[in-house]
Parts: sequence; C-alpha cells; structure tokens
Amino acid sequence: MQELKDLLSGIESEPPSPYLCQCGTEVATWRGYCPECTEKRRKADRAMLLGHAYATLPAMPWAVWGQFGAKVHVAIIAALRAWRGGDAGLLISGPSGCGKTTVCVAKMRLMLDWARNTDALPKDKFRFAAKMRFVAAADLAIARRQWPLGDGEAPAVEEAQRASLLVLDELGYEAQTDTSVPETIDARYRKGLPTIVTTGLRFAEMQNRYGEANARKIVGLGEVVDAWK
Repeated sequence: MQELKDLLSGIESEPPSPYLCQCGTEVATWRGYCPECTEKRRKADRAMLLGHAYATLPAMPWAVWGQFGAKVHVAIIAALRAWRGGDAGLLISGPSGCGKTTVCVAKMRLMLDWARNTDALPKDKFRFAAKMRFVAAADLAIARRQWPLGDGEAPAVEEAQRASLLVLDELGYEAQTDTSVPETIDARYRKGLPTIVTTGLRFAEMQNRYGEANARKIVGLGEVVDAWK
C-alpha cells in the first residue's frame, strides 16, 4: 500500500506534460494550435469556402475584368461596373456573342479574388463572397431532372435559391416544361436576394415563355440592361 501511495505522490508532484501543436510548438490547450498554424488553418478554411464559389464559374480564362475585347457591348460593362449589389440585381438582355456571360464571369471572379486577397475582410463580406454562385439556367433544370424523386430538392437548386448572389446565365435555353428556373427566380424575388440574369430573350419573348407574372418578376430583380441596341 505504501508503494502505491509513493507512486501516486510522485505522479501528482510531476509538472504536467506540455501540450504540443501539430508543428511541435508548445501550446496552452490540448489539440490547440500555435499562432502560425492558426493563421495557416484560417487561410486554408477561407480558400476552401471560396473554392465552392470559384468552382461554379465556367472555364473562361479570357474573362478577365478590364481586358474585354471590342465585341463586348459597352452597356454591359458599364452596368456591371456601376453595380454595387445590395438587394438589387441586373437583367442583361442581348444577342448571342455580345459578352453577357464573359462580363458576368469576370465580375464574379473579380469579387472572389478580392475576398481571397483581403486578409482583414469583415466576416459578413467574406460570407457573402463564399456563398455566391454561378449557374446556367439549363444546368439548373438538368440538376432537378436528374435528382432522384423522393430525395427532396436537388442540391444545385437549393444552392441557387439561397445563394448570397446568383448569376443565372442564359435564361431561356432550359426546357419549356422546366419549373426549377421560374421557382428559383420567384424564391429569390420574394427574399430580396440579388440576382444577375443573362438572357437572349426580349421582354415580350419572356412574357410568352414564362407568363406575364414571371416575366415581371425577372425584370423586377433589378436594373434592365438592353444590349440589343
């Protein structure tokens, strides 16, 4: 019994073993991180969250802000340059090849690059950037059609409906029987979430395709940019 008491006494009198960070640096708590590793983890977490938004952008290396060719309509560039977000969006209507998608991709990439490279960015602004999404209207319709029945809503549709900013590209190319696109527009319209829509349809064509109420919601998402002139 005395031997046990001596053993316990010896253990209790020894100083506690130091906690170590994964890099070997002594830290104050178990599984804690030193300042250097904490900063590395923070940057890795930020990169991962922004990566989800980056991943939705189409592979368009030529879509670089400020480096647009003469084929890009000046009204689109001016509208995206002046746009400051908030709860207001844009409807960009114009013919194929006028630069609708190019400018939108460049603008979103510019915003994401700014969030990635600004260390002191407030949390609310970073969260906004990380939750931005870009999706083609046809892909949104396909995502719902391919999602198994009974498993709830397709994740791509859910993300589009709750994104902090949604760029909905090429409205009008999805199947006419699709309901995911008008439902997404309706959900974002009711929530007051900013949405940028590009389309090759004019307002009268949108009325014929989606009905007058839905067409007005699309236009009501924000400023209308006419690139047909």
